[in-house]
Amino acid sequence: MNSDWITITALPDGVWRIDETYVNPAARGLIWFVEGQKENLLIDSGYGFFSLRQIIPGLRADRVMAVATHTHCDHIGGLWEFEQRAVHCLEAPVLERPTATATQSLPFLADPVVFKQYPPQWQSAEAFRIRPAPATRLLRDNDLFDLGDRQLKVLHTPGHSPGSICLWEAETGLLFSGDTLFDGRLYDDIPGANRTDLLASHRRLCELPVRRIYPGHYASFSGTRLRELAASYARHQEMS
Repeated sequence: MNSDWITITALPDGVWRIDETYVNPAARGLIWFVEGQKENLLIDSGYGFFSLRQIIPGLRADRVMAVATHTHCDHIGGLWEFEQRAVHCLEAPVLERPTATATQSLPFLADPVVFKQYPPQWQSAEAFRIRPAPATRLLRDNDLFDLGDRQLKVLHTPGHSPGSICLWEAETGLLFSGDTLFDGRLYDDIPGANRTDLLASHRRLCELPVRRIYPGHYASFSGTRLRELAASYARHQEMS
C-alpha cells in the first residue's frame, strides 16, 4: 500500500514495514508489523497522525499486541488505537501521561527539518499531543511474545532510554532493535540516555547469531553490519 502519507512494504519472514512518508528519514520512527498464527505484533507506532488500524490490510485489532521499544514521540503516537499495549516497566508511566517532556516531542518537533510536509492535523510543536495509552502488559528482560507459530524474546537494552528494548526471534535470527542500534547517528546525548549502558547493550546484541536487523530508523541490515556499527560506536566512545 502506498499513499501520500504512508507506505507499507511486505518483506520476507512475515514482516511488514510501515513508513510515515511525510517525515524525513532521520526523524521517521519505523513501524514493524509481524504476522503470527494466533497473534500479531505491531512494533512501535510512529507519530500517530494517521490511523494504523485503517491502513494495515486485514488488521483485526483484537489479534494485535502493540509494543513500544521505548516511549519517544516518534514511536508511540498510534498506541492508543490498540487494546493490548506493552512497554518495559521502567517507561510505563510515560504511556499513562505522555507529556512533551517525557516523550521528548519538545524541542524535537520544533525543528523544521523533521517533516517533509506537514500532515493535515499539524498545528505546532507546542500543540502536538500524544494520547495516553496505559500499558496492559509490563515487560521485563527475557519475557516472551508467543504468536503461536513464532516466539520473540524481550531484551532489555538500556542506553538510548532507560527502558529501551529489542525483540529477538532466535529461530529466524531476526532482531527488532528500536533505537538501541541503527545505521545512522545514535542519539546518546538526550535526556535519559546513558552511553555506558548503550555500550553494554551493543555488546549483548553482538553475542547473538543475528541474521537480519529491523531497526527503529533507516534501512534494515545484516548481523555483520550490526557488529561493524557496534565496534565503530565503541571506538568513537574510546576517543571522546
